[in-house]
Amino acid sequence: HVVSSAVFSDLEQHINEQLYVSELDVKDFFYRLGIEDELSDYFALEPVHLKDLEKVMSTEGHQQLRQELTGPGPFYPCLKVLPMGFSWSFYLAQEAHRYIAAQALPGTHLAQDGRPLPLLGSPGGIGIIYADNGTLVGDSCDAVNSRHEALKQALEARGLAVHDEQE
Repeated sequence: HVVSSAVFSDLEQHINEQLYVSELDVKDFFYRLGIEDELSDYFALEPVHLKDLEKVMSTEGHQQLRQELTGPGPFYPCLKVLPMGFSWSFYLAQEAHRYIAAQALPGTHLAQDGRPLPLLGSPGGIGIIYADNGTLVGDSCDAVNSRHEALKQALEARGLAVHDEQE
C-alpha cells in the first residue's frame, strides 16, 4: 500500500470546489515503532563492556545499567525499534500508519498507487499516508480539520506523538 507523490496529480475537483489540505507528521516515527524481542536480536550492535560505557554515559545511567546487567560483558545492545536501514522498515511503518488511519477515519478513502481516487467532494474525503506523513484532503475545511483531529488523537493514543501544528 505504499503511495508515491504521483497520487497528488490524480486529485480531481469540480471547477467551483474549494480544496482544503491538512498535514500530520509523526515525530521520530521509526524509533517509536517497537519490535518483538525475537526480531530485535537481528539488530544487535557491536559488543561493549561496562567499563567502556562508563566513559560515555552519565553516572546515573551507568549505575542503573550496572544494576540491570551482570558480569563484565561483553554485552550486545539490540534495537527494540524499527531500524531505519532495515529493508522492511519503511513498509512496516507505512502499514502501521495506514492501519491506524483506517481505524480512525472509517469513511475516508485512503489513496493507493494505481487505484483511482474519488472526486474531492466525495463523502469522507481522501487520505494520503506516506510513512510518517498523513495528508488529508477534502472540499470542507471543517471536515478536513475533524479528520485531522481524529487521526492525531488515534496516533497519540498509540504513543506516536505528532509534530507541533502550524496554521
